[in-house]
Amino acid sequence: MLRDTFYFLVAALVLLNGCANEEPGYPSRPISVLCPWAVGGGTDTCSRIFAAELERETGVPVNVINRIGGGGVTGHSAGARANPDGYTVLTITTEITMMHWRGLTDVSYRDYTPLCLFNRDAAALIVRGDAPWKNLKELRDHIESHPGELRASGTALGGIWHLGCIGALLAMDFSSDFVVWVPSHGAAPAMQELLSGGIHIVCCSLPEARSLLESGDAKALGVMAEERVAQFPDVPTLREQGVDWALGGWRGFALPRSAPPEVVAKVREVVSRVAGGESFQEFLRTSGFGVSFEDADAFANTLERDDRTSGRLIEKSLKGPSDEDQKVPGPWFFPLVLASGLVLLGFGLASTTRGEELERGAPTRQGKGVFVAVLAAVILYVVLAQGLGFLVTAALILFVLSKTLGAGVRASVLLAVTVSPAIYLLFSKVLRVPLPEGIISW
Repeated sequence: MLRDTFYFLVAALVLLNGCANEEPGYPSRPISVLCPWAVGGGTDTCSRIFAAELERETGVPVNVINRIGGGGVTGHSAGARANPDGYTVLTITTEITMMHWRGLTDVSYRDYTPLCLFNRDAAALIVRGDAPWKNLKELRDHIESHPGELRASGTALGGIWHLGCIGALLAMDFSSDFVVWVPSHGAAPAMQELLSGGIHIVCCSLPEARSLLESGDAKALGVMAEERVAQFPDVPTLREQGVDWALGGWRGFALPRSAPPEVVAKVREVVSRVAGGESFQEFLRTSGFGVSFEDADAFANTLERDDRTSGRLIEKSLKGPSDEDQKVPGPWFFPLVLASGLVLLGFGLASTTRGEELERGAPTRQGKGVFVAVLAAVILYVVLAQGLGFLVTAALILFVLSKTLGAGVRASVLLAVTVSPAIYLLFSKVLRVPLPEGIISW
C-alpha cells in the first residue's frame, strides 16, 4: 500500500513539473487595445466592438484605452513604445503615414509590426441640419463669395480629414485658406462643435456622423468616394457634383516593431481571425463602415505606399508658398511674442529707473533688478512650460514679476491665479492658439 502511494506521488510530481514548464497558450491574461483617438469617434467605436469580439473569442478581458492628443501623436507614439509582449494591441490609422512628414514626431509606420487592415472610409463634407446650403454647389458659392469666413474640423491639422478638405478646396479652384481648419481630437468632438455653432463644416467619414445624419441634426453634402456609399445611397459623390476629388482613410491593428516573431505569430493569428470574422465585419457593414480586410503582408504594402503618397500631398498642400497663411501658430507663438514684449518692457523699466535715479543721485540696482527678473522669467518659461504647462508656468512668472515690482504677497497671488487662466482661455479657446497643457489639461 505504501509502495503504491509512493509511485502515485512520484507520477503526480512528474506530471505537475511538466505542466509547470509548459507555457500557457495565448492569451492567458487581459489584453489592452490602444486607441489614439477620442471616445465616440469612428476609430474608438471600431476598437470597442473589436475588443468585445476579441473577448468573446479568447475568454480573457479586453479593455480599450484612449490615448489622445497631439493630433494622434500621443496615442501612436505610446503604441510604438508599448510592451511588445502581445498583450497591447494597437489600433493605427492613416495619420501614422502623415505625422512624421509634418515634423510632429519621429514615429512612423516603420515603428510597427502590422497585423491586419480592416476598414477603409471615404471623407464626406457634413454641415448642420439647419444650414442654409442644400447641396455642394450652394456651399461652394458661399465659400467663393466669403473666403476665409467658414470654419471646418474633423481631425488634427494635417490629418486625413484635413487633407480631404484641402483636396476638395483645391479641386474647386480655391486655395486651402478659403476655409479655416480648426484642429480637433477626432470626428466626435468636431460633430459636437458643429452642433454648438463653433464650426460650419465637418470633414469625416459618414459612419462617424451616422446618428446625427439619421436624426436630421446634420446633413451630408457630398462624399469623397469613387461611387456612392451603399449604406448612405442618398449622399452624392463630389464627382457627381462636378468636383473631381476622392480621398479616404483606413484603420488597422498592429504591434510594436520590437515584438518577437513568436509573439507576432500568435497575436496575428488571433487578431486576424477576429477582425476578418463575419461578426466583426457584419458590424462594420451595418454601421456604415467600409469593409476592407488586408492580411499582414498586404497591409505592410499599403503602409509603405500611403506613406509615400502622404509625403507628396502634405508637401504640396501644407508646405506650399500659397498656404503660408493657413499654418496655425504653434504653442510657442504667443510665448515668444510675450517674451519679446517683456524683455522690451524690462529694458524700458530699467532705463527709466536708471534715468530717474541718476537725476537724484540714487543707485541703479532696482532698475537692473527689474530687467534681470524679466529676463529670468523668459528663461523660466522656456525651461518649464513644456513640462508644467502654460497655466502653472505663467502663474509662477506673474507672481515673481509682481513681487519684483513691489506688490504684496496677497496681491501677487491674486494676480497669478486670475490673469494666467484668462490669458490661457483667450488664446487657447477663443483665438485657438495651442498652448502647452502640461500637468493641467482643460
